[in-house]
Amino acid sequence: VFLSARPHAYKDSQEEHVFTPMISLLQSKQLHSFPVLLPGRLQSSLPAGILQYWQGSRAWRQVGIDKYETFKQYKELYGEYDFVFCGDDGQGDLLAGQMMLTDAEAQLKDGPKVLAVLIHKVLPEREQPAQVLPEEADEEQDENWALTWQQRGLILHETYIGAAVSLCQYAPDLIPPSAVEDIAFQACEEFDDLRMSNSSWRREQWQPASESIRRDLARANELLKKAGRKEVDLPRTHSDLMGAIPTYSDSSEDEELESDDELL
Repeated sequence: VFLSARPHAYKDSQEEHVFTPMISLLQSKQLHSFPVLLPGRLQSSLPAGILQYWQGSRAWRQVGIDKYETFKQYKELYGEYDFVFCGDDGQGDLLAGQMMLTDAEAQLKDGPKVLAVLIHKVLPEREQPAQVLPEEADEEQDENWALTWQQRGLILHETYIGAAVSLCQYAPDLIPPSAVEDIAFQACEEFDDLRMSNSSWRREQWQPASESIRRDLARANELLKKAGRKEVDLPRTHSDLMGAIPTYSDSSEDEELESDDELL
């Protein structure tokens, strides 16, 4: 289920933008079913998109509230399911996640609820997200704040390896060490592929992501070692990857052309 800030517009223009990348994931069995999209609301999304240039992440507060309200209506339709909410700290997801967990903690009867919230940290370090619960608006969102929320099920992460490790530690019944191993391996493979396909980027441009992945992979391998599972290899070094990219000299190109002429 996708919970979007974008409102439903003309026909399926917004939906197509989200669903098109999902087709290949479904065909490769990385998704078990085609997703549902819950659109945002125009009256909050449009002002937020404009005001963010002056107010920063604070402009997305109402979008976060609307996401929570939309989700609350949706989960009442599926009483047999619990949920794990994944988002980032840029467009109201953090506030929506806080409200979901607060609602789950206050829930007295059995029923659908949010078991955990995973928030990807995408904002620059100098701009902490302002779309948090009103009583926290003036508080510094430091390590103690993050730890307190992690104990309640809200996990802030820089990589999906880190998200998997923290979720396994918080709720091992949701994601066992074997799944952490799979996620870590796939993340490292995709990171190598991205660097290979964007070879024009300098080493310095990849460095922050590389450091985050290596730091979280060390946590993952420590968890895997304790669980008696195989540790995951580090991503390849930048110089190793660049050396693996094939290069063709003019002479080799001429030889290919000559061989093509012979075939013709």
